[in-house]
Amino acid sequence: MVTAMRQSRFEGTARYLWAKGWKLLLPGAVAIFVMELLIYLMPALGLGTAEQGVSTVFWYVSVCALILMYRAANVDARFLITRLTPRPSVYAGVVLEILTFTALGALLAAAVTLAETGLVAALSGLAPGRYSVSMWDLLGQARATATGEVVGFLVPYTGRFFLSTVEYCCFYYLYFCLLRRWKVQTLAVTIGVPVLMVVLVVVPAVNGVFDQIASMSEQELWQSMPVLMNLLRFMEEAVRFMIERWPVIRAVAAVACLALSYPVMAGTPQPK
Repeated sequence: MVTAMRQSRFEGTARYLWAKGWKLLLPGAVAIFVMELLIYLMPALGLGTAEQGVSTVFWYVSVCALILMYRAANVDARFLITRLTPRPSVYAGVVLEILTFTALGALLAAAVTLAETGLVAALSGLAPGRYSVSMWDLLGQARATATGEVVGFLVPYTGRFFLSTVEYCCFYYLYFCLLRRWKVQTLAVTIGVPVLMVVLVVVPAVNGVFDQIASMSEQELWQSMPVLMNLLRFMEEAVRFMIERWPVIRAVAAVACLALSYPVMAGTPQPK
């Protein structure tokens, strides 16, 4: 077992990806915290107010995930494979990187957000007219005005963010693998297909509907109302179905993307 692990070079691959990812994730968190600290200290100088509330910093983890997946599909894969690392080990290392760094990034972002909340809570005791703890939930329907309530918001949000970021990492990795192997074709499909859909399908359909409505008499419009109402009802049900099933659809798509990324990565010719 130990010999097989050494021959697969998985341990070295994991260490390499860990070092690369951690060097991106940790300095980013420190930089974000320092930037937010300066923003929160501005009201003490009379340059504004902190009444806008405590902001989360999970967005920076999403940016780091995008960068990590780009590097995993390009620079990291080239470096590891040209040093005779087996492709299954490279792929397994990327999967491990997705899981570990998404979890660490989510926890780190939650910790930075809690640190900011504690800072604002402490400053609100010194200058209540300038500082106040205020955080809205993701849908903007509930507001937290105390540190405990912020923690109550962050606990479920961190879990949801972890799952969604893992799914997006799977999408990113497949896309960058495709982009590395078939750059022109991937860009053509990514840009060309939406443009063609809009030009050849959406625009003519919308123009046709408006032309048809403009040519109708008032009586014909009233007669067509049941058809329009049925169409709107169908569209509403379709949207509701997509919203209700969207987490499952996205999870299945993420698993499929992660599975498809291996043959694309393994079949990409590597430079000598």
